[in-house]
Amino acid sequence: MTYRSSIRRICLSCTALAGMAAPALAQYASSPYGATPTTSAPQSGAPAMYGFPAAAAATSIHSQLSVEGQGNPYWRQGRPRATLLGGPIDTPVAAYAAPSNTAPLPAAMPTLPLPSASEMVAAAPVPSTIAPPNPVLPNYGAPQPTETPAPGPATPASGPALVAALPPVTAEVAQPPAVELHGVDILRQPFSDSAQGLRTVMAWGQDALVQMQGLRDYTCTFKKREAVDGKLGDQQTMFVKSRVQPLAVYMYFLDQDVRGQEAIYVEGRNNGNIVAHPIGFKQTLVGTLSLAPTDPQAMEGNRYPITNFGLVNLTRRYLQGIENELRFNECEVRIIEGARVNDRACTCIQITHPTQRREFAYSMTRLYVDNEMNVPIRCEGYEFARRPGDAPPLVEEYTYSNLKLNVGLSDADFDPRNPQYGYK
Repeated sequence: MTYRSSIRRICLSCTALAGMAAPALAQYASSPYGATPTTSAPQSGAPAMYGFPAAAAATSIHSQLSVEGQGNPYWRQGRPRATLLGGPIDTPVAAYAAPSNTAPLPAAMPTLPLPSASEMVAAAPVPSTIAPPNPVLPNYGAPQPTETPAPGPATPASGPALVAALPPVTAEVAQPPAVELHGVDILRQPFSDSAQGLRTVMAWGQDALVQMQGLRDYTCTFKKREAVDGKLGDQQTMFVKSRVQPLAVYMYFLDQDVRGQEAIYVEGRNNGNIVAHPIGFKQTLVGTLSLAPTDPQAMEGNRYPITNFGLVNLTRRYLQGIENELRFNECEVRIIEGARVNDRACTCIQITHPTQRREFAYSMTRLYVDNEMNVPIRCEGYEFARRPGDAPPLVEEYTYSNLKLNVGLSDADFDPRNPQYGYK
């Protein structure tokens, strides 16, 4: 927009404001303090504006714009010329004074046809950068010298373009902190089907094995009852010392017919054999025996070799069975709280197979987990019933009682030369 066109727009606006002030100026002109109008009085019937004749109002306003008459050097062709802000403009008198032979003026003053704000914005050039305007003096003089700032950033987008340019906002919903469960608390989680139940049991077993990494040794009273060659044998009781890594087991038999019999197995020692001795006359005859863990003499009356003994091995074998169950997913999983083994509070994991398969070694198993120590202290296994309607027969059960963890066992506890032992 040029300087002249800017001044012209300002003058047009001022002229419109002057037209709106015509009644007040007319009142001033007709008063004893104002100039007497030089025009004749309006004809009868001529309209009046705000109580004053329209012709008087028009004459008064143009007298305020320095209109002196035909002798004025700016008078041309019946149009008065006014000097405003140093530039001439054309202002038709008829725009403000209604002739006597015209219809009455409207109640509202005419509005100059100024462009709308949207048209002005559309016509104005859009700068590529935004720079602060220079200050203008009150007398419209030259701009004050200012330091020119460095070019700013490109004009930011606005409206729909701004919304499209903004990156998508991802609403982050605050989540409660996850509670990490351990021990039997894992087993207390609800599950809707057997597969989820098996995964819950698997999660418990993995957590228990991690915890058992801190288990160095323990002592207990170990009881077992097993079916060998289809016949369930009597219960056997022994006092046991055991070390986890490397595996070491000392057994002292407590049943009356074999009381005092001992067996020692240490992984990596004694050529990997069991060192045992009988009691009574047999000991006198054979002395100390060195037998492989799977030797028939060592396996007599046992379903598993001594190398499978221990809390850690029991947990590992149990998880292997759970992995096999997940392959078929044909079982029912039940978690029984409030179970007890002797004086210990436990949680029981019961898994039952409604349908017999050769891949399933048991019809039902129960594992009792000590609530405080988070280790299995009893395990039961039942075969499938031989006849419909019969109860599943027990084929094996193992119980760890009087369990004491990390008692500080030494190599002497697994040495046949220990003077407290009965080896000869």
